[in-house]
Amino acid sequence: MENKTKHIEKVKSFFNNYSNSWEKNYDADGIMSERTVRFSKALTEKLPEGALVLDFGCGSGDLTVSLKEAGFNIQGYDLSELMIKRAQERYGSRGIVFTSADKSHPQTLPYDNKTFDAVTASSVFEYIDEPVVYFKEIFRALKPGGYFVLTVPDNRHLERRIENVKIKFYNQDIIIKLIKYLPDNIKKRLNVDFFRISKTRLKVEKWVEMLKTCGFTVDSIPKCETPLVLLTVEKI
Repeated sequence: MENKTKHIEKVKSFFNNYSNSWEKNYDADGIMSERTVRFSKALTEKLPEGALVLDFGCGSGDLTVSLKEAGFNIQGYDLSELMIKRAQERYGSRGIVFTSADKSHPQTLPYDNKTFDAVTASSVFEYIDEPVVYFKEIFRALKPGGYFVLTVPDNRHLERRIENVKIKFYNQDIIIKLIKYLPDNIKKRLNVDFFRISKTRLKVEKWVEMLKTCGFTVDSIPKCETPLVLLTVEKI
């Protein structure tokens, strides 16, 4: 079984490799273009203008800057140092602070207790072996009454059920060995690297249960409408 450190390095390598092209996903016709609207709407319904927000797993900074434009005081954080470098190049001049994870302690957030009014995380936890570790860190960094808004894959959706079959297939030991001999362009076309790191695919009820064990209050479970379910939970 793959150890935690190896998985973290694999995830970081994947996103480092996409650091100069990730922003295309947020173009008007990109696969992530709707996320900025979903998160901005969720936060503006809960928080006043100027609230301090952390974008956890900020990538190249596209969601981060959209929250800045929505009126929030925003910071970005990511495991990938090259994603952070790209975000700083693009948006650092707009007064947004971008921070990369501590290489020695990647599971510890470099923020004081009760710092943020809200934390966002756009499709981050499917790549994390132990989401609870980060849920606890986010809980610690939130002020009482603060909100944690996150999206996770919704296994109730047909698209996710098909992906889950591919994930199981590509993570079999024999398939992993065979994949090494495939040309890079074929592996990219098959999304092999993505299916190798996007392994934490839980039922929505399980995500909610984990959040509750970390101290968050969850009002309800949204209906399945898209491949990503958006959860808004609160630190009481």
